[in-house]
Amino acid sequence: RYAYVTDYSGTTVSVIDTATNQVTVIEGFNRPPRVAVGPDGRYFYVTNLGGGTVSVLDTATNAIAATIGGFSRPWGVAVDPDGRLLYVTDIDADTVSVLDTATNRVTATIGGFGGPRGVAVSPDGTRTYITNLNGTVSVIDTDPTSPGYNTVTATIGGFTNPFGVAVSPDGSHAYVTNNSVSGTVSVIDTATNQVTATIGSFSSPVGVAVSPDGTRAFITNSGDGTVSVIDTA
Repeated sequence: RYAYVTDYSGTTVSVIDTATNQVTVIEGFNRPPRVAVGPDGRYFYVTNLGGGTVSVLDTATNAIAATIGGFSRPWGVAVDPDGRLLYVTDIDADTVSVLDTATNRVTATIGGFGGPRGVAVSPDGTRTYITNLNGTVSVIDTDPTSPGYNTVTATIGGFTNPFGVAVSPDGSHAYVTNNSVSGTVSVIDTATNQVTATIGSFSSPVGVAVSPDGTRAFITNSGDGTVSVIDTA
């Protein structure tokens, strides 16, 4: 019923009632670039690039319920399918932090990235994909039963300023935006960690989201203010 929009250059998150298109503006953020929601919709998590924090927004009250500190320049944020864990990328620290959503505490810090920015968790929660400013995509093993738990198990190269990332509902593919003037979208086969298709050209593509049925991918273009729709078949 609600949509949440961050104001990257400001201090607000806007809440849109999709039934009426009425907007409620919430203050108290600091250059928030990204927002993620838990599976039950109770809490939203907002990164504050300017403040080095993550805000926890209670959707029942539209108030900030908690502020988690200790980051340098947090950018991307994603919640695992169970809503138990939160993954936050830190561009300057070259780390990804894992937070327990029950306690709002960092339980692990994973290193070895190259300017981590975008983050997406696979539908089964066993893999997390990170876009890096150095032109790579990192794959983290987030399966708690695996001996490689919370380590980078693959680094995929060949991207150009990779920005956003999204995983298909069946987990078979990851879509990565390459943010340049004549940008592209790369398609990763998650079974092999190989790029199997490159789609273009877009206008400085930034965000990417896949429809619930997996048939469409939606790309936001910062260059010309448009949204492109990809037929994933």
